[in-house]
Amino acid sequence: MTKPSIASRHPPEAHRDLVLRLIFRLCVLFLSSTTVRVTVALLYLPPAYKLVKTIEVLPSIYNRWHLLLTPGGREQLVKESDQQRAWKEDFAHKQYDGSCVLSREGQLFQTDAKKCLREAHWSPDTDRFSVCGVDVGVVHEKPEKVIGRLIVLLHGNPKLVFHVEERDSLLRY
Repeated sequence: MTKPSIASRHPPEAHRDLVLRLIFRLCVLFLSSTTVRVTVALLYLPPAYKLVKTIEVLPSIYNRWHLLLTPGGREQLVKESDQQRAWKEDFAHKQYDGSCVLSREGQLFQTDAKKCLREAHWSPDTDRFSVCGVDVGVVHEKPEKVIGRLIVLLHGNPKLVFHVEERDSLLRY
């Protein structure tokens, strides 16, 4: 009896199949929805963010570009920047101390908030208190069965600082 040749034991299609399997596995890995989403996010979001920020400052640049050409204009820009930074720092300190009082303009009043909740057919437990002169309503939605860590989600303006003193017991992890 003759020994089978290597070619008969491993036909050429077997090597091709191994290569195709490897290619298909790589395709599945790189074209999975998570990978595609992350890639699109990394390629799209930074340029989009830069474009939006550029559009926001274009009117200011257009109106003040001439100040960059003279030493006095540059000094004026530096002085205005320092004033803006000092104002933001003072505002943050006032919020931290509790001496900051925000204007009533632009607030959603309690009657409007109740109307929104009524229209949504939603009546959650709401805790109301005052922060910097603004009435704040915190909505409490608790699951029937707590599994794992307690996570508190707060939504608001990220530019404002919120100092919590008596509410620290709510923020446990």
